[in-house]
Amino acid sequence: MQKLLTQDYQILYTPREDQYDEILQLASLNLNCKYVALSIKSENGFWLKSKIGFDFEEVSHDDSFWQYQSGDDSELLIIDDCTKVEGLKENPLVKSDPGVIFYAGSPILDNDKELLGVLSVFDIQHKTISEDQRKTLKILSRQVLRLLEAGKEEIRLAQTTTELQETKHQLKESEKYFKSLIDNAGDILYEISSAGKFIFVNQLFEKISGYTADEVIGKSYWEIVEKPYRSELQEFYSKQAKDLKSISYYEFPITSKSGKRCWIGQNVRMNFSGGKVVKTIVVARDISEQREVGRKLNKYKNGLRLINYIASNNQFSVDEQIDMALEVGRNYLSLDVGIIGQVKKDNFKLKYIRIDYTTTEI
Repeated sequence: MQKLLTQDYQILYTPREDQYDEILQLASLNLNCKYVALSIKSENGFWLKSKIGFDFEEVSHDDSFWQYQSGDDSELLIIDDCTKVEGLKENPLVKSDPGVIFYAGSPILDNDKELLGVLSVFDIQHKTISEDQRKTLKILSRQVLRLLEAGKEEIRLAQTTTELQETKHQLKESEKYFKSLIDNAGDILYEISSAGKFIFVNQLFEKISGYTADEVIGKSYWEIVEKPYRSELQEFYSKQAKDLKSISYYEFPITSKSGKRCWIGQNVRMNFSGGKVVKTIVVARDISEQREVGRKLNKYKNGLRLINYIASNNQFSVDEQIDMALEVGRNYLSLDVGIIGQVKKDNFKLKYIRIDYTTTEI
């Protein structure tokens, strides 16, 4: 297997490449993890082809997380709490800086099911990942394999002009697949330049906003944000850039092309170079429905608090308490029917019933 990596794939100890870095950025945003690594199996352990949050280049087999894969190498390795795994809790990344707690790794296997490397995400907080996030990690690791295979094929075919053209064709097909993956993702994906202008949007962005890619590419990002929220949002992201903070989350409303209001919750990753933002990648979701559910729930809670206050306040007469409590039930709890009863020991007696605005004593 090692011979394949060094002689056929020719990937070990090569410079960083954007196509691998972008896969790591998608993994970081989708799984909401601060640390990500693409490690390639080497003679001594694992060498990091691409990484986010780490400053080392290689780890020994004894310090690798993958050695704790007790099952099939083709399966995901999920460790909810690294501090509770014997042996792993003494790992430098767990025991000291950065203090890793959560780990998830998806293997990269060649056609013979031999392990080439691992796409891994790490976090310093406890977390659980959904089934969709597990699938995403597997899809991204398969995309790494496609890039490795395309690179291997490019080396083999580079001997003649015809072979080189075939390689370029396969690379284009790989790019089309990756674009298809982005366009069909369950999240809104878009990229913003350092000047705050759209340079890429996926199909779900077009569907939610009502704008086509041609209509927004090159336009200012702030134009789709509702005006009352623009200053607050600009201040938030200006601070993120000033603090050199890579990842943030924020919720705000946008106005679609048709004028419809839509609440967006988005994770933003800023890429820095020389202390300046050079690229911003965003993964967002339409949270309008969740916010409406939360608004109704808060309204119900406030209604129950008012009813409790009215019932326990002796300054109101019984008739006033009945009227006010049932009015609160109608306005806050959306109830057209109200019943007030009396409990004595094990007996319940119906005292009043209200249907719409009519109160009847029973």
